[in-house]
Amino acid sequence: MENIKDGLYYHIGTLNYDGHFYTFEYTFRSESPRTVKEAIHKGYHLHPVFPVLEKTYKSEKLFPAFDRRIPGKSRVGYEKILEEFNLPAYADRMDMLRMTRGMLSQDQYSFEEPLRLNGNQLWSNFYVNGMRHRTELPKNCSELIHEGEPLIPELEEVMNMIHTL
Repeated sequence: MENIKDGLYYHIGTLNYDGHFYTFEYTFRSESPRTVKEAIHKGYHLHPVFPVLEKTYKSEKLFPAFDRRIPGKSRVGYEKILEEFNLPAYADRMDMLRMTRGMLSQDQYSFEEPLRLNGNQLWSNFYVNGMRHRTELPKNCSELIHEGEPLIPELEEVMNMIHTL
């Protein structure tokens, strides 16, 4: 979830699917930065469908609050959507949620895939936000990075930015 006031992203909850059940739980137990506790402190209100902070929600079907964010198989052009995201015809709802990020227009929520350990390598599928603000990057930077190439993350000092309207 992105906080409009500070522009930071918060990991407010985790949705899992084990092949039988979907579970959703807020990140209230985590000591990591920018979890639901900090988001609440900054003005976030719990999702009305999941009103209890300490509860683990469980369902045999994808929760409607998430399911409504992704196209259904009955949607006209669904096959084209699968093709655009390079998904097979048997892709499930979690595959679709992962690829579309479940984003709606003018919405603060997005679904991000977690890091996965594969041997001694971390693997993930992610979007990089804010690249358009990096003036020192070449205009064709998206052509310089290819799928499967290693990326080496480096910490960068965050500057306080003042937004003017």
